[in-house]
Amino acid sequence: MKYSETYKGTFLKAADLKGSARTLTIGSIELEEVGNDGRKPVVAFAETDQKLVLNKVNASVLAAAFGDDMASWEGKPIVLRPETTDFGGKRVPCLRVGIPTDYLTPGPY
Repeated sequence: MKYSETYKGTFLKAADLKGSARTLTIGSIELEEVGNDGRKPVVAFAETDQKLVLNKVNASVLAAAFGDDMASWEGKPIVLRPETTDFGGKRVPCLRVGIPTDYLTPGPY
C-alpha cells in the first residue's frame, strides 16, 4: 500500500497519473478558492471526482485549442500527462495538458 494512493486529494497531482498520460473529458470549469492563492479556474471532469487547478500554462494550451470562452471547453477531451518543471530552484512534478491528436483538425498547410 502506498501513502500517495491512500489519501487522494480533491485536486489531481502528477503522482495520481502513475507515470502515464490520461485522457479526460472536461465537465465544467468554475472559479474556486484554492488555498492561499485566491480564486483560480478549476476543471471538473466527467470521469473522476478529482479536479485540476488550471495554471496559466495549461489554461493557455486549452484557450489556443478551444477558444477564449472557458464555457465552450465543456465536453472537450484533454490529455493530462505527468512532467516536471522548475519551481523554487528545484525540479518538481507537475501536470501538463494537451489535446488528443485525433481531436485536432489539420490546418490548411
